[in-house]
Amino acid sequence: MNRHLIGAACAFALVVASPSPAARAAAPGLAPGFDHVSIPVPAQRLDTDPARLGIPRTSNMMGCHNDNLLLASKPSATFTVKDKVSAVLTIHGDPNVDVRGYALMLPDQKIRCIAPKKSWASYNWDPGTYELYVVAYGKLTYHALEPVTLEDGKLHLELTDLTAKRAPLPLDGPNPVRFDHLRHDARTWKVDKLGVRCFDASSTTEDPALVLTVPKPVAKLRVWVGDNTPAIVVTDASGKSACTQDGKRGRRFVDLTDVPAGELLVRQAASDGGRSYDDQSRGLHLWTGNPFAHPEFSVALEDLSRPRDLPWAAGDEPLTVRLAGPLDAALTHVVKAAGARGEALPDVDSARLKVTAGQTDRVGGSCRGFTHAARPDVLLDVARPMTDVWYRATTNPALRVVLEGPFGDDGREVEAEYTWRCLAGGDQPRAAFPRLEMGRYRVYFAFPDKAESDDVAFVLGTEKSPERPLERLREPAASLAVTDKRLLPYYPMLPMDSNAWLRLEDLHPDERQALFLDAPRSLFAYPKFDLDKATAQLSGIDPRKLEELGVEIAWPKTDEPLLVVRQDRDRVVALTADATVVVVEAKYLVAAPAGAPVVPTEMRNRILTWDDVVRWAADEDRKEIDAVDKANDKAEACYSDYWDAHHGGVSGRLSLITYVNGRVASVRDYTAMVKDAAGKKCGLAAVEKKKEKAFGKLDARFRKRGAEALTQIAARFAAP
Repeated sequence: MNRHLIGAACAFALVVASPSPAARAAAPGLAPGFDHVSIPVPAQRLDTDPARLGIPRTSNMMGCHNDNLLLASKPSATFTVKDKVSAVLTIHGDPNVDVRGYALMLPDQKIRCIAPKKSWASYNWDPGTYELYVVAYGKLTYHALEPVTLEDGKLHLELTDLTAKRAPLPLDGPNPVRFDHLRHDARTWKVDKLGVRCFDASSTTEDPALVLTVPKPVAKLRVWVGDNTPAIVVTDASGKSACTQDGKRGRRFVDLTDVPAGELLVRQAASDGGRSYDDQSRGLHLWTGNPFAHPEFSVALEDLSRPRDLPWAAGDEPLTVRLAGPLDAALTHVVKAAGARGEALPDVDSARLKVTAGQTDRVGGSCRGFTHAARPDVLLDVARPMTDVWYRATTNPALRVVLEGPFGDDGREVEAEYTWRCLAGGDQPRAAFPRLEMGRYRVYFAFPDKAESDDVAFVLGTEKSPERPLERLREPAASLAVTDKRLLPYYPMLPMDSNAWLRLEDLHPDERQALFLDAPRSLFAYPKFDLDKATAQLSGIDPRKLEELGVEIAWPKTDEPLLVVRQDRDRVVALTADATVVVVEAKYLVAAPAGAPVVPTEMRNRILTWDDVVRWAADEDRKEIDAVDKANDKAEACYSDYWDAHHGGVSGRLSLITYVNGRVASVRDYTAMVKDAAGKKCGLAAVEKKKEKAFGKLDARFRKRGAEALTQIAARFAAP
């Protein structure tokens, strides 16, 4: 009889027993497959004598033993295996002790140690009784172990059959078709027995993990492999074998041509790492470096003669944005990123399969643990190669953007520098897409919580696209708690730093006040009482500078509207109507005023410099600024000429020494003399006075414009 058929027909029974009658009643048995059982762990003493179970004190049983080892005095579970089977045991426990691991006594009284939350793979589960003991650490007291007692808890056990999965290959069904949760047989063959070589793969499973029945010949069949498998070997009914390459080196698929009808066998291949294990523990050496890693992987098969099925239903296409060249204006969209999300993304993508060769940058640690929906949130249709496309994806700072593509008209990947990347999201104010080749790209918004969803403000632009910081893309709820108020989700074009915090110092004061006139009322918060230096602080202004100028700090008053910029732990960063920034603890603010809103009548806490007025000048200010610049340029040119003529081109300090009758009569600072003379000749003092006079006019205009804006803001908040 065919050996694979024998393995498929082999059944086993597992009976789980516990030290207590209640536990035995709760766990009557464990069926083959993916079933699991929870076993209560009664309180019991932990023993200090591992030799009782035949564990030598000097041995290191796969990291399960050291000088502080304690073993439960009784087994927590007893397994009875009736038929020989190839299987994986997975244990999860939550007893209320510092669990080091578990000790499994085999029918031949040998011990296998299993680390917590790990699996133990064995090809040979011989018939007989297996006992599972909890292993913990004890506390050393005067060179003796202090006895401890295991408190009540539970163990969660899973025994998974490694028998090959058998299924038909539905050539008229979904394209591609995927098979998950495949398990390998722990026994290994040399790869060259199958006549192929897979980079570093030196062994493959003797028995296949998947046996597919191909109903009719296929001209070209592509087989993909998941990221957590170094390589797979595929053998068709004619005996011809081929393998994928190591996933870290690039290609993660193999194309089979002229596949005949019959059985198609899929085996997992891996490096043995130059290590060997006995019959009980021998397994494939996965690239985690752990031969006892959970031996599970996925494959997908695709008939290349048919178009690929798209990951969304007809009529449910995602938002499509076409990019055909430079954008004169940024494109802004609000995308509802909601719905069922997929599995968490690890360091490399084991949840979704790759096809394109030559991947140089796949998902990294920045996306570890993030999840996204199966359906993409945005489609980018790129009509020509582009290198200057930037994006913003504004929501909470934890958001990530996953870019996949390019794809052709048939839905398949186009050869490119990469197939997909995990990019920065809400923690970056503006990020650049990598080079975009022609084709279609899928954009997914990933969140750290599988159940999380949000309205994402998605902005696209190129180098020619000016940003519009005051553009509001959506409306907040009519009523929000103080801790839910935040400006950025509604104004995603505002300048931000790398922590998704608004850089208000880069926003013109007039624009800051304009936000007060545009922002919905539900985004404002109000002080419960008059704030002072004990309850608030100014941001971006040095209080010592105000003291030097004799300016007394003016703090927000009770019921004064504050536009919430962001939440910083338990503090709120807010903008005042006169364009300054304050930091207040959230507990000192309320969502609505107790009485009529109080708007300041004059600009407070203002410290402007010449650089400020130049950077923020309006058209009416350019005349004074240009006149000062012209006078300053003339004076600097004169100063430079005088310096070169009288200082000899020397940059260091020079001294003028006067001798009288061969003796030093005086030593003067010649460099200071040249500077003083150049300043007088070139009129530097006059230029400075001109600058001071212009600054006075400009400062007055800034304050006047600010006061006019305060009048408009007061009128707005006076209205119901």
